[in-house]
Amino acid sequence: MIIRKINQNEISLETSKSKALIELKSNTISIKIESASTLVKLSMPGEYEYGDISATCLELSLGHYTGIINFLKLDIEGMRIGIIISETPSDKEAFKNLDNLDILIIKNNFNNEIIKKFINYFDVLNLIIVNGEDLDVIKHSLGLANVTQEKTLKIKLADLKREETSVISGYLL
Repeated sequence: MIIRKINQNEISLETSKSKALIELKSNTISIKIESASTLVKLSMPGEYEYGDISATCLELSLGHYTGIINFLKLDIEGMRIGIIISETPSDKEAFKNLDNLDILIIKNNFNNEIIKKFINYFDVLNLIIVNGEDLDVIKHSLGLANVTQEKTLKIKLADLKREETSVISGYLL
């Protein structure tokens, strides 16, 4: 899978068969999935499957429901990717029915303590920060030993091995 930053608010996740274009707005996520000759736009909570991409689009309650997507979980080529755009809710109860994530993608407007909580909640192996600016600040504030800045990432399932002492890799897009 290839993860690519398109612009300040868009990323794409591409496989040999499908492509997901994800727009990270200030309070919602929209996703377009292109598979074979089909193009589908997802903007409401629900579970969807197109080509080799499964999407679970959730609205995590912020006190009331409005029908938006603020948490997206994708299963692509056996990899579990989570995308979250809101720091709230930041309690584990809100995520109780979700599996561990191999990759967590967030925007660079999160409080570092909240990012650490999300890493622990989901047992994340790779953290991708969209619009991340300062490698050293992010490395030290999150306690990550390995942080690199990339425009495009190529990640394979074989790269995501869980071990007793897995090291979290951080990337800035």
